[in-house]
Amino acid sequence: MASDLNWLHERDPASESTSRWSRSRQGQSVLRGVLDRIAAGSAELGSGPGKHLHPALIMAAAAALVFAVMVIPLALGLVSQSSNDVSTDRTPTSGSEAPTTGSSQAEEERVHLGAVDNLAVPSLVGVSEPDALKTLEALGLEAELRWRSDSSSDVGTVIRTDPPAGTPVLEGALVIVEMAGTLESIDEETHPVQVALKNVQTLIDSFPGSFVGHYVDGDALVVVLNPGVAEQDWAAQFNEAAAPALAVRFTSCNRSGFDLMTILEEIAARDWSPDAAAISLGLRVDPRECAVLVAGSGLTDGDVALLTARYGDAVTFDRTATPSRLPLPHG
Repeated sequence: MASDLNWLHERDPASESTSRWSRSRQGQSVLRGVLDRIAAGSAELGSGPGKHLHPALIMAAAAALVFAVMVIPLALGLVSQSSNDVSTDRTPTSGSEAPTTGSSQAEEERVHLGAVDNLAVPSLVGVSEPDALKTLEALGLEAELRWRSDSSSDVGTVIRTDPPAGTPVLEGALVIVEMAGTLESIDEETHPVQVALKNVQTLIDSFPGSFVGHYVDGDALVVVLNPGVAEQDWAAQFNEAAAPALAVRFTSCNRSGFDLMTILEEIAARDWSPDAAAISLGLRVDPRECAVLVAGSGLTDGDVALLTARYGDAVTFDRTATPSRLPLPHG
């Protein structure tokens, strides 16, 4: 019997490759031999007095042999197969792609940059604003104008650029162009600044319920919104209308353009004083102050007091200005 069970204790390398089915068949063969010997031994012992094996011991021995011969090898085979599966999963296939490295991305970026290596900021100092804008546009560059009132250069010409001339740039880069003079000094109707102002005014006039007006502040155009109007709803349209000559900013007024126009018309009716009919007045909505500007050198302290008592800070005064009827409703 011991010789039949030696394969359970000795690890023959060749037996490691035996399939679970072969091991099961081998175990069954051994089991049948063991059971036959137990039966024979039982018969021999049973033939003599006091040598009878108890049936329960025979069954326990048989069960232990079944477990040792069949279940343990089967479990070992499953563990071995599972280990092989894991090893197989970890083995990279020949068709798998290698991890992506930064080299290919860097190479693509170098190729992209190489396509625009020859693009640089042009020399624009002394060039007029329209010509400077056309030059930058032809090169595919964006422009933003800034005005310098303290420059001694000719009004409407380029003082400097940022980045400076000759600086390599990518297509679509922004170039800051500093101009001599102020926005107010540009009076040519075909000048880009005047064209931008007209475009902005047209947009404001088309939607009177949304805007009080606009004014120039340094090198920017400021659009004054009615209460409750959101800047993000209009930014794209105004930037398009003013580009590239003007930068656009937004602010809000605590009164609507309609409210201010109503006040202006009431003042123009001159029913606020018995002497008002004799006063020469200039009136306009002042978007910067969110108020109605009342201008006239004939205004007295009493007139100012009467209008202030009625309208509060919704009116401002200029008692040194030459009386004139100013453009309405936007200055």
